[in-house]
Amino acid sequence: MATKEEIKSHIENTREHISNTIDQLSDTIHKKMDLREKIRENPYGALAIAVGAGFVLSTFSTSIGKTLFRTITRSVMLTLGAYASKQVVEYASGKIMHSEPSAMEKSIQAANL
Repeated sequence: MATKEEIKSHIENTREHISNTIDQLSDTIHKKMDLREKIRENPYGALAIAVGAGFVLSTFSTSIGKTLFRTITRSVMLTLGAYASKQVVEYASGKIMHSEPSAMEKSIQAANL
């Protein structure tokens, strides 16, 4: 059985280990989340993001931007709707379920003949 001093020593070592782990984790998080460092590493990328965000935000505040946004949204929705309709028609007509048989299906069909 461990003595009282051994238990205290073990607890102190565990506390120190936990404290060191938390400090390392904190440093890692700060390094990953440091936007200033990211901007220093890639200034042109940061500039492009800032310009793009400014353009998008300013475009949506104008009537032309709102119209453009609605048009793009409608186009995307119509495209998705057309694709979904095509899939339904192909499924109903059996093109998806009975498309070109795989090699395994061909060998099974050949064995059944």
